[in-house]
Amino acid sequence: MWREMVITVVVVVVLLLLLEAAAAAVAAAAAAADDDDDDDDGGGGGVSLGEECQGRTVQCFTNPCAFQTCPGIPGAVCSTSLCTCEAQFSLDGADVTPQCNENLQKERASVALGEECQGRTVQCFSNPCDHIACPGIPSAVCSTSPCTCDAVFSNNGEDVTQQCKDSRIQPTKTSKASVALGEECQGQTVHCFSDSCAFATCPGVPAAECSMSPCTCEAVFLLSGEIVTDRCKTDSVNTVSKPGSGFK
Repeated sequence: MWREMVITVVVVVVLLLLLEAAAAAVAAAAAAADDDDDDDDGGGGGVSLGEECQGRTVQCFTNPCAFQTCPGIPGAVCSTSLCTCEAQFSLDGADVTPQCNENLQKERASVALGEECQGRTVQCFSNPCDHIACPGIPSAVCSTSPCTCDAVFSNNGEDVTQQCKDSRIQPTKTSKASVALGEECQGQTVHCFSDSCAFATCPGVPAAECSMSPCTCEAVFLLSGEIVTDRCKTDSVNTVSKPGSGFK
C-alpha cells in the first residue's frame, strides 16, 4: 500500500512539472508572436500608406502589381499595401501613387474638348478609335474623351477633332458641303460605320456624284452642285437608307 502511494505521488509531481513546462512554452510562443507583429508593423509601414490595420488580419489573395502600372511616372516601383491590398507606387522612397495617372489625366483633359464630367462616373464600353478615322489629317492621333466616350483627334498637341469631322463630312468628288440636305445633327454625334456610296447607284442621273449625309448616313447624289437624289430610282436610294449609323 505504501509503495502504491509513493508511485501515485511521483506520477502526480511529474504531471505537474509537465503541465508547468507546457504553459511556459505557450507563453514563450505568444511573446515571440507579439515581437514578430511589432517587427512587421515597423517594417511594413513603408508600403501601407501609413495605414494601420486596426487589429484586423488582412490577407491579399492577388497581387495588384501584376496588372497595374504607373503611366505618369514610368520609373516608379510597385508594392502592395499591407492593409488594403492595393497597389502603391514609390520612386526614390517617396510615395508617388497619386501622380501615377496625373499626367495621363492632363493629356486626356487637353483633348477632351474642355468637357467636365460634372461629378458623373463615365465608363466607355468600346473604343471609338477602332472604327473612326481622320482622313483629312492622317497623322492625327485618336483618343477617347473620358466624359463622352467620343473619338477625339489631336495633332502635335492641338485638338483637330473638328477638322477631322469636316474631312469626313466633305464629299471626295465635289466641293459642295450641302450634301447634308441642309440637315443639322441637333447636338447628336453621328458615326457612319459604312460608306453608303459603296453600294448606292443613281440610274436616273448616271452622271450624278454620290456623297454621304453626315447626320443620316444616307447616300446623297449631286450633279453640278445640285441635289438630284429624288431623280434617282427610288428603290436604289431606299435600299441604302441609314446603313449602320451610330448615335452617342
